Amino acid sequence: MSRRKQSKPDSEISSTEKIDLIFSQKHTYPVTKSQLLSDNEEKITKFVEDTLRYINSFNYPYEMFYYEKNEEETCHLIRSYESDKSIGASLKDLIKTDKGNEIEEVYFLADKKRGIITFAYYNIDLLCFILFALNSMWFLTTLTDESRYLLYISAILSGVRLRKYIRF
Repeated sequence: MSRRKQSKPDSEISSTEKIDLIFSQKHTYPVTKSQLLSDNEEKITKFVEDTLRYINSFNYPYEMFYYEKNEEETCHLIRSYESDKSIGASLKDLIKTDKGNEIEEVYFLADKKRGIITFAYYNIDLLCFILFALNSMWFLTTLTDESRYLLYISAILSGVRLRKYIRF
């Protein structure tokens, strides 16, 4: 999301039109709500994910949260792994529904705990695939019954673990 030339200087834009996308203390991006509404969802999602990847150097799942400026300051949280919509669509919906201009800041954080769990699952899946490949080579070189049975077991285990990556 590059900053576009605006017809009005920043000082003339009303404070209700601005929204800050905050990734960390050093990485805060003030944008206008109309700019976010005019950009497509893929561009916004790519910007958020690239910025989080730049800050954290690993592609963690992310959390987006914001506070409504009402009497009790309600906090809302959207997690990337719980939502079916992209972050761009969620952010656009948030701005469209913000009728009272109560939202000034949106925070994005990497969910490192969930990221570590995901990383561990990927490594387990890789280990299952490597075991299947090694058992296949062992069966092809020896052609014994033991290697064939172990190949069947590792094929079933790998199929169960890797079925989420194969879509028909």
